[in-house]
Amino acid sequence: MITEARKLSPELNITFLKCDQSSLQSVKVAAERFLADFDTLDVLFANAGVMALPAAVTVDGYEVQFGTNHMGHALFLKYLLPLMAKTASKGRDVRLITTSSSAFQGASGITYDTIKTPQDMFFGPFRRYMQSKLANTLYSQKIAELYPEIMSCSVQPGAVATDIGGDDQGFFVNLLKRLGTGGKYLTPEEGAYNMCWVATTERENLENGAYYEPVGWHGSMTGVSKDQGARDRLWEWTQKELEAYEV
Repeated sequence: MITEARKLSPELNITFLKCDQSSLQSVKVAAERFLADFDTLDVLFANAGVMALPAAVTVDGYEVQFGTNHMGHALFLKYLLPLMAKTASKGRDVRLITTSSSAFQGASGITYDTIKTPQDMFFGPFRRYMQSKLANTLYSQKIAELYPEIMSCSVQPGAVATDIGGDDQGFFVNLLKRLGTGGKYLTPEEGAYNMCWVATTERENLENGAYYEPVGWHGSMTGVSKDQGARDRLWEWTQKELEAYEV
């Protein structure tokens, strides 16, 4: 099976839900399995992602970073946002925390005309990553606008020592990453601090649709990242792409 849900701890009622974020079919099956098993959803971390990968496309034909970092989450949310809204209608404090990156500040926009190609270009691994993180930030804002009962924020975890980029990024990409961070990385535990702060701080400490840098600070926004037209276009384009997936 593409996905599998199983109980990890009967005492804590923990469920493991397997999902390949780069495959819309896998996301669909995972979301449907969740909806079959649960009738509330209080907190969702949209945290899966890849970084600075070589030029490629997903099984669905999207540039691999955009397809994984944005389209996979967008489909998952298409299925689960109604449940989150229903949960919030019961007076519960419902939150969506989307992992973005300060890298979005380097993106000038989303190149929709080539988004279904590998987008092989100069400085491509990082330009494609910046584009996908801009999409995360814009989409988080649009959800806050459409679902004001859900606290929807995007976050920068920091430069975390994980294998998010895989093993095949090459010398040049790895060198740029080290130069960009000064060779200093947070541990995975430290990288979770900002996400956990947004998930657990008092609701009055948060601004719906805001972007936060570690820990709990409003991050800098660019013109395109706070542009109403840019987030409207991304939402409408994404919904059109996902029309085949009926909820």
